[in-house]
Amino acid sequence: MKKILCWAALPILLAQAAPAYAHDPHIESQEEGCDAHHAISWDNIKDFFKIGAQQRVRGDFANNQNLRDFSLAPDTHDEQVISRTRINIALKPAKWIGGFIEGQTYVRENREDYSKTNIYQAYIELSGGERIPLHLKIGRQELCYGSAFFIGPDDFYAGMVWDAAKLRYTYKDSFWIDGIAARFVKLHKDSSGEQPALYGAYSSWKFMKD
Repeated sequence: MKKILCWAALPILLAQAAPAYAHDPHIESQEEGCDAHHAISWDNIKDFFKIGAQQRVRGDFANNQNLRDFSLAPDTHDEQVISRTRINIALKPAKWIGGFIEGQTYVRENREDYSKTNIYQAYIELSGGERIPLHLKIGRQELCYGSAFFIGPDDFYAGMVWDAAKLRYTYKDSFWIDGIAARFVKLHKDSSGEQPALYGAYSSWKFMKD
């Protein structure tokens, strides 16, 4: 079976209405896997309102392979074009509260064309600041931990989000732990149900420099 011959992904920042771009979790630091996805990044509290957008287009071409399920298909040629458009708005009226909403249109053009427009993310963040090291994030959001192999943004396709509540406790810069209650969002249905669900905790501890 031959693998895909070529593919390209081109993220382009289309618009910005503040000195810093609106929150895009995919361009934040990946030093600790993808843990940087957890909060809106604000350089200055004066940045009350931010708007941003992303356009990504990719072409996939394969011989002896079916791109719908990546199965072996001898003597066939398959191709598809995938585009994903996201527009987001972030608000930060005070240091302790912020909100983020992001719409998405995902289009796959092949033998069976598919397109879907929905709300990809919509959440509120509450922070206790330095005195109370707690951070609460409620709403539709990405969960991204470790290498993101099991729980990540699935950035290669339409993405992966959860209707969730997540509470983080942080101790200095060396330790944090998340408590998670989440339901998986089926983007093609634009809804979540009782199954599959995720309940648990995830923690990270830096016990030594570097």
